[in-house]
Amino acid sequence: MEKTSIAIPAHNEENRIRYLLENLLTTNDHPFVSEIIVCSNGSTDRTDEIVDEFNETKIRRINSNRGKPNAWNALISQTKNNQIIFFDADVIPENNCVDALISTLPKYTIIGATLNPSLGNKDLSSKLTRFLKKDFFLTNYLAGGGYAINKSKLLENMHIHKYEKMPQILPEDGWLQTLLKKEEYFKNPEAIINYSPGNLADFLKHDARIRIAYDELREELGGERYEEWINEFRIETSLKGKSNKIKRFLNRANDLETLKEKSFFALQTILKKMIRKTYQEKIDSIYNEMKREYEIGNSSLILSNSGRLENSKQF
Repeated sequence: MEKTSIAIPAHNEENRIRYLLENLLTTNDHPFVSEIIVCSNGSTDRTDEIVDEFNETKIRRINSNRGKPNAWNALISQTKNNQIIFFDADVIPENNCVDALISTLPKYTIIGATLNPSLGNKDLSSKLTRFLKKDFFLTNYLAGGGYAINKSKLLENMHIHKYEKMPQILPEDGWLQTLLKKEEYFKNPEAIINYSPGNLADFLKHDARIRIAYDELREELGGERYEEWINEFRIETSLKGKSNKIKRFLNRANDLETLKEKSFFALQTILKKMIRKTYQEKIDSIYNEMKREYEIGNSSLILSNSGRLENSKQF
């Protein structure tokens, strides 16, 4: 196995960064990880101080301007190894997550981790949001919370698409995946990362953020290439169109093994539709507000935040 770097972009993560670093030094300590680099991008809290408190030679802090793309570009340039694992600062990898990413990376350009919405507060709104965000099926799309890259292969793909660095783009995970062919990417179900999806307000905000992200990605790529990406990584189905939504739902439910899973999937689907219908005006309002911020140059407010409200990003 090759030596591997772990790269962590962090903006104002004083309440979370310690948990991740402790996890990487204990539960997910790996002999082939030679360095852990945290890029503090415009942090104004105690994030820098907390990282510096770790008396570990392989932990290093660097700084960049605010925004996840700025942090990503800085980490790419500062990491010493060709294999790099990226983690968001507010996630907790499960046992053997790092090993699962490292062991499968040699065959691919990017390995995606599987996100599990298991962390968060104990209030009803947070519990409901964890249920709404639970994935009953493995999806093909890359999630920015955790993934591993082969740097040389990825930089070569970026060069082919005429990129010298990651652009200032909101959906950095989607943009990365557009650089790949399907056979260059694998989402590893064994590499599990726990995170907090926040509360119901965060769920609505995330819906709005996703709309902006896809709008921007379509603009960045152009309509044709955007559709190519969507079709390349979409789970294949022979049932398409609105008239077949019920058939697709039934087919997916039948793929689940137990009656409990089928029931929970049905309940989740109904709740999502009810919540989105009830709060559609609120989602539209959040979308319009975020869109205005983004267009007048306050993109870092969105780029640096996963969509979860600060007061709910707690373990």
